[in-house]
Amino acid sequence: MSRIIGPVSLALLSAYVGREFPVVTVISSYFDDSRHGGIYVMAGYIGNVEMWDRVFTPAWQEVLDAAPHPLTEFKASDCRQRKGEFTNWTREECDDLTKALVAVIVEACPYEWLVGVANAIVFPRYHHVPIVGKQIHDLGVLFALRLTLADSLEIGTPLATHDNDEFQPIFDNQPKFVRRIVEHFEQAKGHLSPEAAARVSYPIFRDSKKTPPIQAADLLAYETFKEVRSRIEAPRRPVSKALEKLVEGRFHRADCVDWHLLKEYRERMKAGEPQSQFTPAPLLYYSDRPIRDVGLWAV
Repeated sequence: MSRIIGPVSLALLSAYVGREFPVVTVISSYFDDSRHGGIYVMAGYIGNVEMWDRVFTPAWQEVLDAAPHPLTEFKASDCRQRKGEFTNWTREECDDLTKALVAVIVEACPYEWLVGVANAIVFPRYHHVPIVGKQIHDLGVLFALRLTLADSLEIGTPLATHDNDEFQPIFDNQPKFVRRIVEHFEQAKGHLSPEAAARVSYPIFRDSKKTPPIQAADLLAYETFKEVRSRIEAPRRPVSKALEKLVEGRFHRADCVDWHLLKEYRERMKAGEPQSQFTPAPLLYYSDRPIRDVGLWAV
């Protein structure tokens, strides 16, 4: 099959001249520092370049082009809160657009061509000691990144042509996000096995407006954030219909690390213990189980 030029292949061209394109994980994040404490989510979708450019992007763009008002990109939190480009939209219009884009993720390509991963970190507020708050947030970013890279390799390997194919992360080009990913990437990669680390390429950053797959990752990050927030609030809110349809319709896996486990990870890191000895992060949701099945995190 000849290479098609689309947003994902354009991101890769200069780095993969004369080489096969890798499996790509498009990644976004959502952070909220509320009165309940901080919730940081990193989420993304894994697929091959041909799928992203030939199938997914045209289907996603078709939905945006058919929107009832001009729209440059889909931002899940803006749509939900009706701000930014969605300020003059009705609630029904926002809900209908979200449903249509969820359907693209679930239905646009065969089930085995696309998988979703998410990792959430929950930690307390430290506004009264800003330097401590930054250290804790940085630790959360580090472990969310480590878990997301590991998940990409574990879950995405069946999508690869060869067992040792490279994996290329493409991140949302948010300024604060970029700075922290660059700062922590090599350290996070260093927690993988040497064989796994050798397969993970240095990240590429792209404008989400020009890269619809990143908009899909943003949708998953925001929906995962809402689910984590709901589980630590009282009264607990119902499961989001969008997240429910995503998890039921296509393979998704999400883990959640709370503050107690994050402290354990920090101490094990200081002691130089290998990642294989870390306590596994508990599942937040998993596609073969109800989203709030007994035994999942905080259920």
